[in-house]
Amino acid sequence: MIKQKRYEMIMELVDKMRIVPIDDFCEKLGVSRATVRRDLIYMDEANMLKRTHGGAVSLVRQALEDMPVSMRQRMYKEEKGRIADVAAGMIRDGSTIFIGSGTTLRELALRLRDFRKLTVLTNDIDVAYDISQRTSNDLIVAGGILKQPTATLIGSITEDILRDLHVETAFLSADSAKPKTGFMDKNINEVMIKRLVIKNSTKSVMLCDQSKFSANAFATICPFSGVDLTITNGEMDPKLEHELQEEGMTLQFA
Repeated sequence: MIKQKRYEMIMELVDKMRIVPIDDFCEKLGVSRATVRRDLIYMDEANMLKRTHGGAVSLVRQALEDMPVSMRQRMYKEEKGRIADVAAGMIRDGSTIFIGSGTTLRELALRLRDFRKLTVLTNDIDVAYDISQRTSNDLIVAGGILKQPTATLIGSITEDILRDLHVETAFLSADSAKPKTGFMDKNINEVMIKRLVIKNSTKSVMLCDQSKFSANAFATICPFSGVDLTITNGEMDPKLEHELQEEGMTLQFA
C-alpha cells in the first residue's frame, strides 16, 4: 500500500473514531506497528492528528484552505518539493509566468533564484516576497482583498488586473482533483481567478500533490482537459490514473 493511501485511511479512522489504538490501525491497514508509528509521527508533525502513546486522537482541525501557510507548508513538504523541481524545469530565462497561491507554488518560487529576466505575475503575498527578496526577476502583484490565513489576494480588483495580462505559462494548484468533478477549489473567489489565468495563458500547468486526488471541494475550476499538464508526486492507483486520463488529464510524475 502506498504511503499516501495509508495517510488517507488513517485520517478516515481518526475522523470516525476520534481515538484509535495502534493495533486498530495495524488491523485495518494490514501493516506493521513500526510502519504505523512512522506514519503517525509524520502526521503528528504535520498537524494532521495528535499522536499518543498507544495510538492517535483527532484534532479539531480547520478546513485545509484556512490553515495558516506556516502549518500547510509542513504537510507533504518533500513531495511538494519534487513537484516544484519538475515545474521549474519547464521555465526558461526571459519567460512570462504566473505563479498562483499555495505552498507547492511557493516551493516553485523558491527555485527561481537562478533564472534571469523572468516576468513573474502572482496574487500570492508569500510568492511575491520570495521573488522580490531572492531573485532579480521582474515582479507584478495582482492586488486585491487579502485572504489572511493563506496570504492570497482575491476579489474583483484582482480579477480586473489579471483580465488584461497574458503569460506564456501559468502554474496553479487546486484543492481537489477527482474523476467526474475536475479541478475544484473551496473558495469561489479563487476559482474565478484561476479560470481567468488559465484563459490568459499559452500553457497552463496544475501542481497537485497526491492528497488532492481524494480531497473534496466546493466549486469547479475547469475539467481536467482544461489545463495542459498536471504534475503530481509518487505512485498512483492504476485505476485512478486511467480514470483521470480518460477525462482528459495529462499526467507527469515527479
